[in-house]
Amino acid sequence: MHRNWLESIYEWAGRERNVMISKEGFPFAAPAYIPDLMEKFEKEELARFTPCRFGSKEEVAEALAIVHTELM
Repeated sequence: MHRNWLESIYEWAGRERNVMISKEGFPFAAPAYIPDLMEKFEKEELARFTPCRFGSKEEVAEALAIVHTELM
C-alpha cells in the first residue's frame, strides 16, 4: 500500500509544490515561500484548532472554515 493513498492517483501527492500555479488569474504562493508559510500555518491555525476541542457544530464549522481558508 502507498505511504499516501493519493499517490495512486497523483504522483506528487504529499509533496510540497515546486511550480507556480494559479486559478482564474489569481496566483498562489510561490514555491520558495511554501516552507515558511506552512510552518506559520502549523504554529498558528493548526496549533489553535488541532485537536478540535469545540463542542457545538457552529464552533467546529468556524474552526474548519478558518483552517481551510488559511490553507488555501
